Amino acid sequence: MTIASILNLIFISVKYSYPFLMSGLSFTINSIELTLYFFTAISNPGILMPKSQDIDNEISLRCPKCQAIKLKGSFHCEDCDVCIRDWDHHCVWTGKCIGRGNITFFWGFLAWSVLFLSYNLATTLGVYKEL
Repeated sequence: MTIASILNLIFISVKYSYPFLMSGLSFTINSIELTLYFFTAISNPGILMPKSQDIDNEISLRCPKCQAIKLKGSFHCEDCDVCIRDWDHHCVWTGKCIGRGNITFFWGFLAWSVLFLSYNLATTLGVYKEL
């Protein structure tokens, strides 16, 4: 169990007659949130690889830093030192870029994080409402 789920169990066991169900829901939401975080962190964000130099007959736009062929929406991340397709931002929490390959997991992670925080806040405030 996560620390937040344990604290939630402690706080809500005071008021509710079914604390393990409430804590189990908190734990389930948190587990989904952490799974999405994990998939965000391990997924390829859409790194553009440099193409071979054999086919330089065509004029193409290349990144001056990593020599990858630049596509619309791609951006060279200074932290990762690679070009990312449909780059959104460099996330300090995952230590990598958020781009085309992992943006879906990232938005899911954010949505479940808001749900987890809202649920725990609502159940915790519900305990102290009557005090």
